[in-house]
Amino acid sequence: MAPNYIPELGTAPNVPHDAKETYNSLKRGGVVIIPTDVGYALLTSTQPEIQWIFSAKDRRVGHNIGIIGTYRQHREIHVLSEAKFEMARVLTEDMAMIVGIIAKYDTENLHPRLATLDPATLSQVTKGDTVNIAVPEGPFLRELGHLCDEDREGMLMFGTSANLTGQG
Repeated sequence: MAPNYIPELGTAPNVPHDAKETYNSLKRGGVVIIPTDVGYALLTSTQPEIQWIFSAKDRRVGHNIGIIGTYRQHREIHVLSEAKFEMARVLTEDMAMIVGIIAKYDTENLHPRLATLDPATLSQVTKGDTVNIAVPEGPFLRELGHLCDEDREGMLMFGTSANLTGQG
């Protein structure tokens, strides 16, 4: 599949446009490679593409993949004290850091976004009663996350580094 949009070399990013194009690709079941402050990431939103990522990365069966979410999704899905939510808010919103947060979630009353996942996907993004949500940094990932927050169907993004497993 040919990429839908690659900016010309030297072109300044158009964050709203680029985030919308990426969101649309994910919504159609695509896989995207995006830059972050700490390297490149592979993102998708569907189970078949999670399997494609695992195959492409040579990732072993049983390995988990994280949710690339927003502070809002972290707040809604995780079960934490207010002090811990505030610490995450300061790191992610005030300091614009990417933070992976592994915390408990309510396994009895699944959050609507988790409830839409098929059992295979849910098992790949959770471990026991915990789920990992990376709350990203930067204007592009924030805008992309905002589009997912506003998605009426509750789309979640799943992601991992774009390198081969164990290769750095």
